[in-house]
Amino acid sequence: MSAAFEQIRQAEQEAERILSAARENAAAIKKESAEAVAAIESAFQAELKAFQAALGESEKAAIEQKCGELDAAWDKERAEMDARFAAEKAGLVSYLVGKVMQTYDSAAE
Repeated sequence: MSAAFEQIRQAEQEAERILSAARENAAAIKKESAEAVAAIESAFQAELKAFQAALGESEKAAIEQKCGELDAAWDKERAEMDARFAAEKAGLVSYLVGKVMQTYDSAAE
C-alpha cells in the first residue's frame, strides 16, 4: 500500500510541477501581451497625434486661402464702388447744388 501512496505522491508532485510551469508560462505570455498592447497603443497615439496635426495644418491652410479670396473679393467690390462714386460724383454735386439753389430761390420769394 505504501508503494501506491508513493506513486500518488509522485503523481501529485509531477502535477504541481506541471501546474507551476504552466503558471509561469501564462505569466510570461500575459507580460508579453501587455507590453505588445502598450506598444501598439503608443504607436496609435503617435499616429493619431500626427494625423491631428496634419489635419489642423490643412484646415489652417484652407482657412487662410478662403480669407485671401474674401479679401480679394472685398478689394474688388470696394474698387468698383469707388469707381462708381467717382463717375457719378460730378452729377451728384450738380444735383445737390441745384436742390440748394431751388430751396434758396423758393425761400427768397
